[in-house]
Amino acid sequence: MTRWLRAAIVTMGALALGTVSGVARAGEAAELSLPTELVVAADPKLSMDVGIITLRSLSLFAFQYELALPDAKLRGRPRATFALNMLGRLAEEVFIAAPLVEAEVGAIHEVFGHGARGRELRLEPVYQFSLPQPYRAIFSPDDHGDHSAFTQFQATHPAQQDRDLATSLAGIEANLRTAHLVQADMVKHDGVVHHADLLAYFGKLVYSSSVYDARILSKNGFDGGNDASAFVTLLADRFNRFRPEERTSVAKRLQTAYIWNLMDPTLGLAAYATVRRVVLGDRYVQAPLPHILGATVYAAPRFNLSPFGAEHYIDVFMARNGALVDVYGRVGSSGLASYTGSGVHLTDVTVSRRVRLGAELDLWSQPETLLDVRNAYVRPQLFGASGGVTGDVRIGAGFGVMGKLAYKSAGYLQGQPLDEGLYGYAGLTYRP
Repeated sequence: MTRWLRAAIVTMGALALGTVSGVARAGEAAELSLPTELVVAADPKLSMDVGIITLRSLSLFAFQYELALPDAKLRGRPRATFALNMLGRLAEEVFIAAPLVEAEVGAIHEVFGHGARGRELRLEPVYQFSLPQPYRAIFSPDDHGDHSAFTQFQATHPAQQDRDLATSLAGIEANLRTAHLVQADMVKHDGVVHHADLLAYFGKLVYSSSVYDARILSKNGFDGGNDASAFVTLLADRFNRFRPEERTSVAKRLQTAYIWNLMDPTLGLAAYATVRRVVLGDRYVQAPLPHILGATVYAAPRFNLSPFGAEHYIDVFMARNGALVDVYGRVGSSGLASYTGSGVHLTDVTVSRRVRLGAELDLWSQPETLLDVRNAYVRPQLFGASGGVTGDVRIGAGFGVMGKLAYKSAGYLQGQPLDEGLYGYAGLTYRP
C-alpha cells in the first residue's frame, strides 16, 4: 500500500485553505460527542464489510485514550498554556493517532480488501506489514519501500482476468467502501463525526499519487506491487486492449475519472477536523448539513473501481430519528463496457426500544462475470440484483446482537461477494 498519509497531508493542506471558511460552523457546538459502541462482526469468509465494521469500531474504541490525556495549565499564562497544549496534541497526532489510523486503514486494505477477495476465491492470502510511520522511519530507517503492507496469495492458479481484477482492485475498493460507510454514519448522526473516522476517511486517497504518476501511462506501467498500475494492465487485458497505446488510453481514462474521487466536500471536513483537533483539541466536529422537513439531507459524490473500470456514484442521504435512507445511482466511465446501477438502503429504523431494522435493494446492468474462464472478451449484458435485511437487537447490560442476511445474483457490487447466493454477517455489540 502506498503511503496514504503522505497523500492525506498534501490534500489536507490544499483543501483546508478553500474549505475551512465553508465549514466554519462545523465546530461551533461545544462538547460534541457520540455514544461509543464496540461492534465485532464476522461471517464464514471474513468478508470486506465485516472487517470494515469491526476495525472502525475497534479504532474508535481505542481512541478513548484521548479522554485520559491531561491539558497543561500554566497559572497566569494563557498564551503559553495554549501553545503548550497545541504542541502536545500535535505530538499525539503524529505519534499515536496517525499510526493507529494507518494501522486500521492498512489492515482494511490488505486483510479485508485483497485478503477478503482472496478468501472468497480460495487463494490463501498471506500478509507482510511494516511499522506505521513515523516508527518505520525511526526504527527501520533503511526501509525505503513504497509499500508499508503487502498481500500475496499462496494458492497457484492460471491467470484469469475477472478473478485477477477482483483481487487487484479489492484493496482500493475496501478503502473507498470505508469512506462511504463513514459518510453514511456522519449523516445518520446529524453531521457529528469523530476526527479519527475523518482521518481514516483520507484512506480513500490510497494510490492517488500512483494514478497520476507518469509511469502509469507507459507501455507496462510500473511496480508489479502497485495496485493502480496493475489495475490498468489487467483492465486492458480483460477487454483485449493489448497494444501499448490502448493501455495508455485506459490509464488516461482512469486519470480523468479519478477526479471524481477528489471532488468530495467530506475531504475538506476531514482536513478541518484534523486541524481543529490539533489547535483546539476537539474530538468531534459537526458538518453543517441542511435540514429539510426535519430530516438531515446530504447529496455526495462517491467513486469506486470495478472489474469494468471506474464508476461514479451520487448518494442522496436522508436521516431522521436515527434512521438513514441512502438512495444512489452509479454509472461507469471506462468506455470499455456499459455498467450502471442504482439502489436504496434503509437502516436503523426503530421498531421498539430494543429493536432496529433495515432493508436494502441494489440493481445493476453489467457484463457477465466469469471467474473460471479466460479470454472471453465479449460477454452478454446481464441484469442483476441484491436484496437483504439488517437488524440490531439490544439484549441488556449494554450488550446486543446485529446482523445482515441478503441474497444476490452473480455480478459485481461494491464490497459484496461476486458469486450468486446468500451472504451476510452476524455480530455482537456493546455500548458502555
